[in-house]
Amino acid sequence: MYDLDPFNEALARSATWIAPVVQANKLFVASLEKLAAFQFGLLRSYAGFGLGRLQAASDVTDVESLKAFSAAQLEAAGALRQKALDDAQAYADLLAGFKAEFEQLIAANSTDFAPKPIVKVARRAASAA
Repeated sequence: MYDLDPFNEALARSATWIAPVVQANKLFVASLEKLAAFQFGLLRSYAGFGLGRLQAASDVTDVESLKAFSAAQLEAAGALRQKALDDAQAYADLLAGFKAEFEQLIAANSTDFAPKPIVKVARRAASAA
């Protein structure tokens, strides 16, 4: 009744064009899930650290416990500093992994989307007659 061949051909051509975009979207969502999990883990960790320090502060009742608390605060500050450095490195590694995955996806599909070279034709200067 109807000739669907042109429609099917167009659909097949668009599928090859759309496939890399779908892969990129899936990769983006997976990366976003990893990033959200990482950030929620950081939030949980730093909140636990802060609450632990508040609990330790609430246990101060006399001068001796204040001295012990102060010494523990210095140690905690050093541990917090190291944790922040480690977390920053883990975050940088996570982002570098995302970048590498996207670059790999682009490299695998770059032949389809490679920009075509622009050929410029030199114009001759109009001679004054």
